[in-house]
Amino acid sequence: MRAVLVLSPYALPFMRANTLGGVEVPVMYQGGTRDWITVFIKERRGAYAESAAPKYFVEFKHVGHRGWTDAYSRRHHEEMVSYSEAFLDRYLKGKPIPSGLLKRHRGIAALRIEE
Repeated sequence: MRAVLVLSPYALPFMRANTLGGVEVPVMYQGGTRDWITVFIKERRGAYAESAAPKYFVEFKHVGHRGWTDAYSRRHHEEMVSYSEAFLDRYLKGKPIPSGLLKRHRGIAALRIEE
């Protein structure tokens, strides 16, 4: 495994088992402001904090738990795909991440990056 992309992951069991620090590949977490699971990613001792670098966290505004599916509003789907592709291209193909994705913009509530 060379990278992990997790979309609104239920990380609490891994946090309780204290195993996230053992993940030795780059990880990108994606969450939404309307998704209660995102709290476990972004809290002070959450999944993002417990993960080793390189790590990324993108929180999309007005997105709930099913926001990554077609069964939900397609709000921010293009941005979700852009961040996902850029992350995977970086760690699977060695391409640089486009500078526009390295700063927070209108549809992004939070963006954290540690390389």
